[in-house]
Amino acid sequence: MMISFVGYFITRLYLLSLEGKKAIMFEFSYFCSIICTVFLLVFPQSEHLYLFLFCASSGFMCFSIYYLVNSLIMHKMSSVSDLFIKLGPIVVMWNIHWNLKGTEERKEWNFYDPSNQNFSLGFLANYVMYSSIFYLLWGVPYFLLVPKESQRYGDLKVLKQLGETKGKILFILFHYLFFIISGLVLGIPSYFSQ
Repeated sequence: MMISFVGYFITRLYLLSLEGKKAIMFEFSYFCSIICTVFLLVFPQSEHLYLFLFCASSGFMCFSIYYLVNSLIMHKMSSVSDLFIKLGPIVVMWNIHWNLKGTEERKEWNFYDPSNQNFSLGFLANYVMYSSIFYLLWGVPYFLLVPKESQRYGDLKVLKQLGETKGKILFILFHYLFFIISGLVLGIPSYFSQ
C-alpha cells in the first residue's frame, strides 16, 4: 500500500501540476490517504487514528468515489491514481477491521484491536470526537490556505455567489456535517456488524 500510494501520489501531483491544479492535492481524500499511511507505518496502535480512518473510509470516502465519479479508466493515469488514492484507505481499513480480526498477524503488526469495544455513549463520543479532531486538522488549513477558486464546490452554486469568507465557511460546514453524518450512518453499523 505504501509504495503504491507514494507512486500514485507523486504521479497525481505531477499530472495536476501540469494542469495547474495543485490545490486539489489538499482535498480531504488525499489527507485521509496520508493519515492512513502514517497509521500503518508509525502509529498502528492509535485508537484515535483508527476511529477517524474507519469513520472517513466507511462513509465519506465511499460517497466521494461515487459522487465525484471516480471511474477506473485504465488508459488514463490521472483516473487510476485518483481512484487508488481514494480507494486505498477504504480497502486498508476494511481489511484491518475484518480480515485481521482475531488473527496472529494483527498482533504481529501491532494494530489497534477494537474487539473489546461495545456500542455505548462513550464509544460514540470518542468516535465523533476523534473524527472531528482529525477533520479539523485538515479543515482549518484547507479553509485558510486554499483559495476559494481552487476548492471544488460541486453543485453548490449558492456557495459561489456568497463572499469569500461566507462561501468557504458554509462549504467547510456542509463538508463536515456530511463527513460526520455519513460516518455515523454507515460507519457505526459496519463497525459492529458481524
